[in-house]
Amino acid sequence: VYTPDVPCYDYDVDQALAEFAAAGYTFDGQTMTDADGNPLKLKLIFGPNTNKVRELIAVTVQDYLKQIGIEVEIQALEWSAYLDAISADEPDWDMFVGAWRSTIEPHIMYTIWAESSIPDLNAVAYINPEVEQLFKEGGATYDNEIRKEKYGRVQQIVAEEAPYIFLYYQKTWSGQNKRVQGIDPRPLGIGWNSEDWYLQDPGQ
Repeated sequence: VYTPDVPCYDYDVDQALAEFAAAGYTFDGQTMTDADGNPLKLKLIFGPNTNKVRELIAVTVQDYLKQIGIEVEIQALEWSAYLDAISADEPDWDMFVGAWRSTIEPHIMYTIWAESSIPDLNAVAYINPEVEQLFKEGGATYDNEIRKEKYGRVQQIVAEEAPYIFLYYQKTWSGQNKRVQGIDPRPLGIGWNSEDWYLQDPGQ
């Protein structure tokens, strides 16, 4: 499901500074401080520690926040330790880098946004009864137009409330010579069977 009117957030340093100011922080040109004058320091975790893409995201975020006076400590964790950390009752981090691999069935994302999934899959503890109801209504029908409407509205709400800061999404492209015959592209791509989606680890 994709709706073209879902809000996106551009990279905007001035807007970032305005948001921090509205939240009571002060930037003196070098350091971001809270209302008591304490420098703002944040901890960012990612996992698995072998994932170079997530490492690059982490250091990029660190660099961007440094530009507005925020010190970020990065901790790379082994996969099981990372999962334990993001689902901890009393987390010792402020931000984490994560990724989800969705499927052609949008209802599977209910596991990410459901209150009942806190803290295991819903690690950010997002709670929105309207979103839960939309998932319930979308999952109760086979009418694709109704489902598109319900899940599209979920997408809008989540984008507006931003429980995650969505950085990017991947597209996959493939090319074939017209002399190659018998190719049967599936919604998940060439070489995929519809039964294979559940084999993918959403954390990888």
